Amino acid sequence: MTLFDKIVTTACGLTLLVACCKVCEMRTSSGSDGTPFQLRASSPLSQSRSLSLLKDPSTSEVKQHEQELEFVHISMTGGKAIEMVGYQEAGMYWGVCHILSIQAIGCEQPDWKMDWLGPGEDDDDHESKKSKKKQKKFNQEPWLAPPLWMHPNPYEGKKTFTVVRDPYDRVVREYAMFGAAFNVDNDPHDMNEWIQDTLKQVEQAESYPGHFLPQHYYVYGPDDEQVIDYVLRYENLNEEFFELMEKFNIMAALPQKHQIEPSVTFTKDMLSDATIKKINMLYNKDFTMLDYPMVETGKDFQKEE
Repeated sequence: MTLFDKIVTTACGLTLLVACCKVCEMRTSSGSDGTPFQLRASSPLSQSRSLSLLKDPSTSEVKQHEQELEFVHISMTGGKAIEMVGYQEAGMYWGVCHILSIQAIGCEQPDWKMDWLGPGEDDDDHESKKSKKKQKKFNQEPWLAPPLWMHPNPYEGKKTFTVVRDPYDRVVREYAMFGAAFNVDNDPHDMNEWIQDTLKQVEQAESYPGHFLPQHYYVYGPDDEQVIDYVLRYENLNEEFFELMEKFNIMAALPQKHQIEPSVTFTKDMLSDATIKKINMLYNKDFTMLDYPMVETGKDFQKEE
């Protein structure tokens, strides 16, 4: 097994390995304009994304899939598993299936096209408004963009659901996906150093990332109004997902969480106080708006138990 295969296995679990490898295979190919869609294990921010996938002429005549409920994918919250069971058990085109043809999942008729990804209008519109600075774009996987950042917005008129997660656990999971393969000694110091460096890159990035993007951008609009109809919590994912599927008469159920995310080598109680401080600063609104407890030191995690 190659190093890259091990990373995918760690991040997705054996039950999702085939599908995730297929997605990763597409990420390392080129778009129609020759733009590389490359996933580097060392950093989730080094990926260059292009809208050519969304403007592929092969999808220009494809009729949009009519379905009442749509899924909004936030990274590291079980999204790949939801997209897989959604299609394989109920024929639902959710998340990545709207954007790419994923043979391993079975969804092979992508139907979404967008002209702009980011919290504003397109470049031309903004350049014409000389009083405003040029808007930052969202420049990673299109299916990880918040709904209000998709132009045109394909979620309009649909019921939507998403999954949110404790910000500390989510950041640690990002590390398990992208950085842990190089930490052969499972050293918490290396984990904290990687997380701090990456969060610094997130703050300084010229474009918005898909990974590490604060979750409130997905759930709430610019005036703090909730824009997602059903917000599930990763901590109760199996039960809440099953209840939502029952409500919409969708015959789909998730595998147990240990199959979605089997690795527990790195946990939030391994976060240093300095790392916790950076997470608290970057994800302050996630804690308050999504009702997750914020701590000051790693010792506080033990008090939660």
